[in-house]
Amino acid sequence: MKHHRIGTLGVLLTLTAACAPATASATPVTVNLRIEGSNATVFEGPVTTDAKVVTTPSGGSHECDGTNGSGHPPNTPGPTPTTALDDASHADGFSWDGRYDSGFGDFFVEKIASDGVVGTFDPNGNFWDVLVNRVPAQFGGCQIRVQTGDSVLLEWQDGSKPNLQLTAPAKAETGQPVQVNVQQYSDQNGTLTPASGADIDGQLTDANGNATLTFGSAGTQHLKAEMANAIRSNAADICVFNPGTTACDNAAPPSGQVGGAIEDKLPPTLGIRGIGAGKRFRHGHGPRKLSGTAHDAGGLFQIYFELTRRTGAGCQWYSAKRSVFTRARHSCHARFQRLGTKAPWSYLLPKRLPRGRYTLTEKAIDRSFNASREHVTFRVL
Repeated sequence: MKHHRIGTLGVLLTLTAACAPATASATPVTVNLRIEGSNATVFEGPVTTDAKVVTTPSGGSHECDGTNGSGHPPNTPGPTPTTALDDASHADGFSWDGRYDSGFGDFFVEKIASDGVVGTFDPNGNFWDVLVNRVPAQFGGCQIRVQTGDSVLLEWQDGSKPNLQLTAPAKAETGQPVQVNVQQYSDQNGTLTPASGADIDGQLTDANGNATLTFGSAGTQHLKAEMANAIRSNAADICVFNPGTTACDNAAPPSGQVGGAIEDKLPPTLGIRGIGAGKRFRHGHGPRKLSGTAHDAGGLFQIYFELTRRTGAGCQWYSAKRSVFTRARHSCHARFQRLGTKAPWSYLLPKRLPRGRYTLTEKAIDRSFNASREHVTFRVL
């Protein structure tokens, strides 16, 4: 069964400006957001969001708080699927665009990352579809309220592909087989049925959606299920330990298990190493290695760094994808670069930092969605 499609060019979701103010006094919530593009997962992880004014290059600025438009159930102002997308884009560095329709009182999401073109239908019939807790959205992305623990999925598809859901144990012993399961859903109620023939780490699921995996070495195994003509699954992490050790005793539930109350309220502890706050480096002796540490008893979801440079020409930020600083601009909306989940961490720049005033920021998110930041400012003379 095809997913519900809203509007003429895509699902009614939104984009927002980096510094857009909130439009209502509401309580922020943390949702589990996943964005599946045509060839890869654009984003997957927790996002804390609230009501706000949303701005897109093609749509302008409009408030987005769950009360937009008409015809939807009565809502009080608060966070929406669209505000979650906006917050994720600025934190993780991907782009999107969409036009605003005054009749709907909402935005069309027409492009995210490299998928989609604003104002043009996809020749293969694909569009950006949105589901909340496995159910296709019946209203625009600014007309729906979300709550803490909700699962929000945005996917590039033609409306005919089922979605995969992966579940796995939190930990496994090396050399011992463990069972994982893949279900699929595609109807208007998010009904789960076994997914036969899905691929997980090279193993195919049986008629009940089960597959047996065995891991030869300790460490975290990051898994996603894929199947032809289906949307790839959520991620699930398995902590693999050697016999006789206690390395996984405090392992958090796998990332495939989403939703529910967030019990851990303690954020990760952070530390930037090797560069002291206010330190000055002589020309030609600027640092090249960035390093730090992060720790959380419940496990880390992701560690990031952000490096900005300010000179008389303006502000630049370092892009790990291109291994360069961006072009200098009057204002600086820097993006965080992913480091993974292992700490202590280090990152080797392609060359020593030239003259300028720098700010290095470390950010970490734990498996209960708590976040911490730490930064140092230094100069290269």
